[in-house]
Amino acid sequence: MARIGKKTELCQLQGEIVWTAYMAERTSCAVVISYSGETPILIRAAQVLKKHKVPIILITNIGESSLSRMADCVLPICTWEKQYSKIATFTTDSSIAYVLDVLYSCLFALDYEKNLQLKIDAAREIEQGRGQTTVEIIREE
Repeated sequence: MARIGKKTELCQLQGEIVWTAYMAERTSCAVVISYSGETPILIRAAQVLKKHKVPIILITNIGESSLSRMADCVLPICTWEKQYSKIATFTTDSSIAYVLDVLYSCLFALDYEKNLQLKIDAAREIEQGRGQTTVEIIREE
């Protein structure tokens, strides 16, 4: 998102989630990711976002939850993994990555020419030290 001029904040610490929600500007849009839709700290953050009239896009499992009832838009993901007996989060991780990629591509497409030119100009200036590739298929003219 930053490469097309969209400011993003990612909460690394759970204790920062509600604080970040509180500080969000009304012109923001929160993307909340929760497999269960019932994580207490995310519910609290969503309550704060709603109070401050910040729209919420929720990426979560199929089905109704506390978070889905508060979200302005729900983007459901695959729910083949059980809550506790799953071996790993393979399908959840893939589903979340796919939905985030789609969101990015939709934002990019809203002002495609401007965003493409911004990316090209920035890459040409920033990536000068890479040198020219010898791989024909990826070489820029």
